[in-house]
Amino acid sequence: MSTPYTLTLNPISVNGEAVYGIVVTDENGERVHEDKTDLRTAYLRARAVDRIRSITKQKPEELDRFILAKISDDDSAIAAAEQDQYAVRPVQISELAKRVHKPEWLASPVLVAGQPCVVGGESKSLKTSAAGVDLGLSLGLARPWLGHFAVPKRRTVLLLSGESGDWTIDEIARRVAKAKAGHDEDPQKLLTDCGLYVDFALPELSRSDHVDALQRGIEQHRPDVLILDPAYLALLTTGNADTAKNMFGMGPLLARMARLCINAGCTPIIMHHFAQSRKVGDRYEPPGLAELAYAGFQQFARQWILFGRREAYEPGTGSHRLWLVAGGSAGFGGQWAVDVEEGVADEQLGGRYWRVTVSSASEARDAAKVVREKAQATKLEDEILEELRAVRPEGLTFSDLSKRRNRLRVRAALDAAHGQGKVELCKVEKLSGKTMRQYDAYRIRD
Repeated sequence: MSTPYTLTLNPISVNGEAVYGIVVTDENGERVHEDKTDLRTAYLRARAVDRIRSITKQKPEELDRFILAKISDDDSAIAAAEQDQYAVRPVQISELAKRVHKPEWLASPVLVAGQPCVVGGESKSLKTSAAGVDLGLSLGLARPWLGHFAVPKRRTVLLLSGESGDWTIDEIARRVAKAKAGHDEDPQKLLTDCGLYVDFALPELSRSDHVDALQRGIEQHRPDVLILDPAYLALLTTGNADTAKNMFGMGPLLARMARLCINAGCTPIIMHHFAQSRKVGDRYEPPGLAELAYAGFQQFARQWILFGRREAYEPGTGSHRLWLVAGGSAGFGGQWAVDVEEGVADEQLGGRYWRVTVSSASEARDAAKVVREKAQATKLEDEILEELRAVRPEGLTFSDLSKRRNRLRVRAALDAAHGQGKVELCKVEKLSGKTMRQYDAYRIRD
């Protein structure tokens, strides 16, 4: 079948690498599409995302055969590809280096381009605020994510949000933009200039027509990053909800969505929840991939960002103490402590802010240890003072106060109380054998 469109492949060099410039012209010679990639990817992308077909509106048999003939002389491979069938096309291992490219950082050192990412966290752990809006704005403005992780290049981001609602996303975006704005910058101008776009309709990825629509949307708007929030509203319908428990059912759904994104040059990020409860002993420890709810997600993720609480949230404070755990098959990974202060809404539902501090996991543990030891020391001091009040105006010896307690901690508590003027030294008489003797002691200071 002939086509009024012409595909031209022009060998060019980009940064010393041989690639092909792709130019599609109509019957009048006008350019309707152009791109550049390696030859094999040119074919695979054309088939995977239907780019050529969407341009020609008809099956481009001549284009298929022309590209395939350039790629392979294997007739069976050509026939299988024309029928969209599976075919084995091995590449000798030493040839891989000629066709692969080292991933680029989206946010260093926690997120790379070109590999599907799962963002996980327990309920209400700021996934949408931090990894949806803040990450989207950071990528769209080339500014550090959470004020800490470097974003080397500006990207176009499409956030598909099906859970929070438009007012909430707008309110978060305004707070985050204000936090990212410099002293002389207008936050509204940052929002206007950034590459973040939002839609509040989610696809059902188990439906082929929705997958096709998502593919067309990605091809039309060409985002560098797609953030899908949340997974449970975007994957299944009520008729196939049981598939969520089956890794063999979930795997193809996730893989198909990832392929259409990757083939279009778009990095997919899927927001997902943890299982409902974490083990009591692990409640405030850094989370792991095994905590992602339902089947297939931990196996699917080529990179991951996980949020968990370091301590319980106290309602009415707007203060969040979180863990951030990131890693990927590219070999990067780490743990960080994220402190978020966002305040509490006033009667006009305003007044909140977005203040984020990121520190290393070791710094957070050291700080938590200091706080914990201070709390233990305060509790011990209070217990000792209560015992001394019970015997006033008499006192108690160090041995009396140290019974069933750590002697070093008791000594530190007494020194602290004495230094603050809460207790004073005294003498007490105690029977030693058949005689009374005086011993050094402590008593409450009047």
